[in-house]
Amino acid sequence: MASNIIVADSSPLIIAAHTGLLVRLPDILGVVFIPPKVSEECLQLGKPSANAIADAIKCGILTVSTQIEHEFLTRIPSGVDAGEAEAIALALNMNAKLLIDDKKGRKIAKHEGLAVLGFASLLVKAKRSGVINSVLPVIEQMNKVNYRISPRLLAEILQLCNE
Repeated sequence: MASNIIVADSSPLIIAAHTGLLVRLPDILGVVFIPPKVSEECLQLGKPSANAIADAIKCGILTVSTQIEHEFLTRIPSGVDAGEAEAIALALNMNAKLLIDDKKGRKIAKHEGLAVLGFASLLVKAKRSGVINSVLPVIEQMNKVNYRISPRLLAEILQLCNE
């Protein structure tokens, strides 16, 4: 797997925008690509994160890629939205890791042989790389926008980050 190429689904990008980590994605993850449907989902009018994500695309923090033609799209399992399906297809085409939080989407991506990471992994990487000093302020921001982490996952994040 290409360790420095990431394809992202919308929900981790939206929470990254809410927490201020979006502009630091290149420092945390490397090159981040998104498919057109993820771009559309993130840029919907009225979403508080839309402007930040639009700016990230303009600045090259996120790159929209149309390399989504893949046989996976002919057999999309039920319950997977169009953005998740395109993100999986793009990651397969690019031999990239997939940044995705949706439980069903993660399971399907793993079944397809993709390495997956979620926003929690992004937090740990941000702390370990020195991009953030502590994960707790970011978690507090996540809670303010009703993005919840299970107590078990929170304990694991705090342990991995020595907090």
